[in-house]
Amino acid sequence: MSVIRSTHFGRLNMLATETNRLSSRMTEASQVAASGLSYTKASDAPGLVGTIHSIREQVQDQEVWTDNAEWGQSLMAIADGAIMNMTDIMASVKELAMQMSSDYYEVHGMTEAVNEVSGQLESLVELGNANLGGRYVFAGASYDGQAYDDSGNYEGDTDEPEIPVGEGLTVAGGFDGSRLLQGTTDVFQVVNDLITALGTNDASQVADLLDDIDAAQEQLISAQAEVGAEMLKAEDAIELSASLGTELKLRLSDLTEADQVESYAKLMQYQTAYEAALQVTASSQVGNLFNKI
Repeated sequence: MSVIRSTHFGRLNMLATETNRLSSRMTEASQVAASGLSYTKASDAPGLVGTIHSIREQVQDQEVWTDNAEWGQSLMAIADGAIMNMTDIMASVKELAMQMSSDYYEVHGMTEAVNEVSGQLESLVELGNANLGGRYVFAGASYDGQAYDDSGNYEGDTDEPEIPVGEGLTVAGGFDGSRLLQGTTDVFQVVNDLITALGTNDASQVADLLDDIDAAQEQLISAQAEVGAEMLKAEDAIELSASLGTELKLRLSDLTEADQVESYAKLMQYQTAYEAALQVTASSQVGNLFNKI
């Protein structure tokens, strides 16, 4: 029976190999402890590469959905404010029309009313051209240009843009003003008709327009309700994307972040083993030197 004896140099080579291995492990453990991350590259966990990549993409998607929803919410806020002001203007127009429908008012009163209502029409047109950063909210898909001319004639598009805020979810990115503000009752036409009636000093014709003014107000109330519904959709989308984003980030954290106590304990373990290996190697080298003397 033969016995294989390890030489002194063979033992030294084995010690050197083990020392290098411990040094590499200690370096990795040090990086984990310092960064707090157990995963920084594909080789750290090859089996999780696909999962981690997918979750990171989903996190980025939620950030995009949130940005989109906030943008949509801002557009709806502009539209809502414009319609609210238009409703207030129509209330003033109605009050004036009720006064002018009485034969009590003389011709000069009608003339003053024409000037006042003409100013109100200008304000309505300006509100119909409400925009956010040059994006006209009532111009439909042609939001790069104004929705109305000076007389209140629609110059926009009948297509209505949508903003994606989630998987299969969208919110309005603008409205067809000819539908929202001029659908059942054309708000601008009613005011133009009133200006005409006042200009002819016809109190009975002014009185006949009161029902149309009421209908115009109803049109605006309905429009505001629609805008409000879109604002709620945008708000819900923001909450949903924020919730999903938080959940995904927690999952990503579980997969990529290291336990601080465990990582430092592992680092200390490797440091201790490495220092011990260095001492053994040094002792072996010294012993071999004395044997040669």
